[in-house]
Amino acid sequence: MSDMAADAFLRMKRVELLIAILDGFSDQFSCRPVLSQIYSSYGAYIAYQLNKTLNPKLRQIWKTRDWNRKVRVFAKFFESFKQGNLLFNDSKALSIGARVGQEVAALKWVRVSDSVGIDLVPHPPFVVKGDFHTQPFEKETFDFEFSNVFDHALYPWKFVGEIERTLRPVGFVFYSWRYRYGRINILRMICLA
Repeated sequence: MSDMAADAFLRMKRVELLIAILDGFSDQFSCRPVLSQIYSSYGAYIAYQLNKTLNPKLRQIWKTRDWNRKVRVFAKFFESFKQGNLLFNDSKALSIGARVGQEVAALKWVRVSDSVGIDLVPHPPFVVKGDFHTQPFEKETFDFEFSNVFDHALYPWKFVGEIERTLRPVGFVFYSWRYRYGRINILRMICLA
């Protein structure tokens, strides 16, 4: 086994537990929307998300004082994936729920140039219009998908299912979300033999 193959094998072993945590995840929530007690319909959910995303005060913050700080933080974060040989300059990357595109700008800053974000409201040149419950991309499009909006999903099983559909067989996804006791970060590698 070459050094590169051995290194890849060890990286896969490190994430084996995380894969086990998420395997079958999309089947565990198939009975009803997680946030159904808040929204009367999918349309009401979308209206709420659009209202939040289109808020002029929030958008101004995201594009000004928040922009540089978030780009720096995300760039450092993505650079650590590159140093771990999980993310490469030629990776095709997606940021899910990207708002105005700080994550995409950070990916491009660390030279992952084929990067794009999706959100309900597009923000060119970084973010295209898209609903993460039904991503507007072909099967097996991305090597890397990043999300820190999992807690915003009305239908978590659709959210995860779309990532599984659009992620390439040896790609990886990083989920990060808030829950009542703090923040959860999960790195998942999809390795299909």
